[in-house]
Amino acid sequence: MLVNLNLSKLFGEWVIQLNNSHFKKSLTANLLKKIAVTIGISIITFIILFVYSYEVYHQYVWQEYDLVYQLAQLIKDNLPAISISLIALDTIIIFWLRYRESLQYIEKMLEAGKILVEDSERLISLPFELKEIEDQMNQIKKDSLKNRAAIKQAEKQRNDLLLYLAHDLKTPLTSIIGYLDLLKSQTNLSLEEKSNYTKIAYDKSLRLEELIEEFFLIAKYNLSDITLDKQQVNLSIMLAQISYEFMPLYREKNLECVNEIEDNLIVSIDINQFERVFDNLIRNAINYSDKDSKINISAKKENDHIIIKLSNSVNFVDKNKLNHIFEPFVRLDESRSSKTGGSGLGLAITKKIIELHHGTIRADLNNKLIIFTVKLPL
Repeated sequence: MLVNLNLSKLFGEWVIQLNNSHFKKSLTANLLKKIAVTIGISIITFIILFVYSYEVYHQYVWQEYDLVYQLAQLIKDNLPAISISLIALDTIIIFWLRYRESLQYIEKMLEAGKILVEDSERLISLPFELKEIEDQMNQIKKDSLKNRAAIKQAEKQRNDLLLYLAHDLKTPLTSIIGYLDLLKSQTNLSLEEKSNYTKIAYDKSLRLEELIEEFFLIAKYNLSDITLDKQQVNLSIMLAQISYEFMPLYREKNLECVNEIEDNLIVSIDINQFERVFDNLIRNAINYSDKDSKINISAKKENDHIIIKLSNSVNFVDKNKLNHIFEPFVRLDESRSSKTGGSGLGLAITKKIIELHHGTIRADLNNKLIIFTVKLPL
């Protein structure tokens, strides 16, 4: 359905372009050229016949029974009729050529229409007079192929989203149901056990809420249904503050966070959105860092941009996965559960937010150090 709509749109755009093109002028010029050539040949023929009949008839003495004389006499006596006949013949020839040419154009256009809707990379070839149409139709073909590929990719992402949604929501939901079932069926549980089970069910509920929120967010970003509320902010203070808030998590893995943040980096951003960006990046670094290692955060101004780098050491990273790290549901370490390794949506959301701010983000691997580089325009 979407493919048909896109093709209809492309055909509509092509018709508009065609009406505004020089195509009609090109065909008219071609037809006039053929008419001029045909009439020119007829005039030359008429002149030759006239001169021939005049020369033959007046400059020589002929016998009446001589065939050449009779022919010259016939031309001389019927010159008006011959002229009319030549004009009629010209008209017939011109209309026949036009009819034949029109049939060829129709056949070529029908063939081009079939190629246009084919799901193949075969391009359209038309006669020289239709070169402008050929270029436009080939462009439509290329745009159509791109649209189809984008639609297929969108359908794949949607199916992946549903698959991962079902998988990631099932784990906490099963735990919640299990612990609530225990509280309901086990009437002899102690107050401490009841409190413990209730807390676990509550924590799982919070995790479930967090996962649902992330799924809604990635769907929202994919639809580009986001309005940014940009404000001038001191990025230096914001980044240092968010980093400090993770201090308890640093201590759990005995991590050292080293900040090298240039002072007074002023930039226009959506504060709420970028809190999520820094939260995702730092949380990702903590989850994948080796114990007793360092997390390095730096930020500085370079020309008309602010460059932010966050690096941490890792035991092993699949380079193939690193190339897809910003795609939804990609985890560097599949052995991690959604609890420890996240939903696989954090970095995808991060990339979307940065791109909405006309920035870029990339991930590089240097020995056992993974480095995220964010580039924001001032």
